[in-house]
Amino acid sequence: LLATLLKKAGYTADPVAIIPDRYYDKKVGSLYIFDGFAVQVRTKSGLIYLSATAKSSQDLALSKTGKKFLVLDGAIESLKTYNAPATASEIIYHSDLSLSADDKLKGKLFVKLRGNANPYFSLYLDSAYAKRYGSNIKEVKINTLEMQESIFDLILEKENACEQYGEYAFLNIPLSRSGISSWGFSYIESGRQSPISLKERITEEYHYMIELPEGYELISPEVNLKVENTIGKLEITVRKEGNVVFITRDISLEKDLIQYNEFDAFNALWKPWMNPSFQKLILKKPE
Repeated sequence: LLATLLKKAGYTADPVAIIPDRYYDKKVGSLYIFDGFAVQVRTKSGLIYLSATAKSSQDLALSKTGKKFLVLDGAIESLKTYNAPATASEIIYHSDLSLSADDKLKGKLFVKLRGNANPYFSLYLDSAYAKRYGSNIKEVKINTLEMQESIFDLILEKENACEQYGEYAFLNIPLSRSGISSWGFSYIESGRQSPISLKERITEEYHYMIELPEGYELISPEVNLKVENTIGKLEITVRKEGNVVFITRDISLEKDLIQYNEFDAFNALWKPWMNPSFQKLILKKPE
């Protein structure tokens, strides 16, 4: 139906079946190997794929690495297939923030989203959609809006920014809601031997400078953790210079299927990244 409507609107559109590469055989067909259906649309900038059953915020192909799109057209004499691009997602946040003595956090977040992490269609329809990439966002400025990459600035003004416990304050580090932490699991269950299929290959980067009020102490231990192995790379650093805290949180997962013999390498990246103690600052207020 979606393909028919798009054709009526003047687009070249065809329904397609989605098939994992490892199961595709042009000589053997089975509905059991189909991993879903979509609509292929030819645009001025190339082919894109849309879901026929859900809202699409981005070209569906960007989330289907390792799969083929088989055109479903009885008029075609030979099978036509297209490979999904091997594109990794990127989520990048940079910001200079300031925390006031009356517990207000202010600053400008620079956000860059690439690949499947870029909600191009949603931003195209409404720039305010960018507010979902932060909390207590007052303003949005879209700098780049393209299928492959979107860049925007978010003006953050958050009151009651810290959880207060007596003379101590706990400040959560701003993180994307659509990143790795949204995938739904925080550890490998004991005894598991079957491979882990990740949502996608991804890079996440957070670089922050947070200016603290006069007299505030950083109670959280300073961190300088760097890991690089066959699965990817990780860097988490926290240091204080004067009244400014510098934070780096970077991770790059270069595989989306983790084999049993790679669990230790995966955990070396995954456990520190998901560790809640590395996602917040503990501060002590002056007496």
